Amino acid sequence: MDIKSQEVLNRLKKNEEKNRDKDRRRSFVFWVIIAAIIVGIVGFFVWASMQEKVIINITMIYGESFESEAISVEEGGEIKLNTIPEWEGYDIKGWYLEDTFETRVDITEVENIEITTLYAKWGLEEYEIKYYLSDGGLENDNPTKYTMETETFSLLDPTARAGFIFEGWFKSTAYIHEVTEITNGTMEDIKFFAKWDATTYTIIYNHNGVGTMTMPVGTFYGYTARYEDFTLLAPEPIDGYIFGGWFEDSECLIPADTYIEKWSTENITVYAKWIEN
Repeated sequence: MDIKSQEVLNRLKKNEEKNRDKDRRRSFVFWVIIAAIIVGIVGFFVWASMQEKVIINITMIYGESFESEAISVEEGGEIKLNTIPEWEGYDIKGWYLEDTFETRVDITEVENIEITTLYAKWGLEEYEIKYYLSDGGLENDNPTKYTMETETFSLLDPTARAGFIFEGWFKSTAYIHEVTEITNGTMEDIKFFAKWDATTYTIIYNHNGVGTMTMPVGTFYGYTARYEDFTLLAPEPIDGYIFGGWFEDSECLIPADTYIEKWSTENITVYAKWIEN
């Protein structure tokens, strides 16, 4: 091997060694960074776990007639009441710092660590009344809330419903016992269902002075708004005449609408037109 070749080979070896050194340094730096990140994360959780949680001990005063309740809650936490005493017709309207009920406290997020006692303020419990009218367009002026001290009041009829007669308020759709009033001292949520009876409308077929008119089987002589659409039938033939249709007037000048749609709400009288043949 000549001198030049040896020099080239030596340079290649030196470059190869330099590259290996760079790779080792890069790898070392990478793992140092990873180790630092892991140490930081672990350190944060260790620090967080070592932080002292502030616990607030509060006495909940329900009133002279009830036992108090001792509650422990973390700062910023929500007070979870274990046993709320029952006072028929009343419920708790809020919690206050004073027994004079001046400073209200939100017990869902207690921030004031100096609180030691909270006082319950009681008030008349409101009961809800729901009315089911069978028609969303109707209006109802009856109260929707009441308390046990509300004076006895009568239930009002809802606004009129076309094609129906209101028959009263009932507590179920079985419509057995009608309720006309809510008496003083009642304590319950109530649902009332309106009972409606469909009005029957008459259909009169006037033969208009010609012979004896006979209507076919299936003829409607009355209907209610609940009936499905139907058409007024033509009468049976009369000897010597041809049926010329139904009219609104006896002079047979205004043709009658013989197609009766569902939810129609009127009495109907139609006049037969007869044409001699």
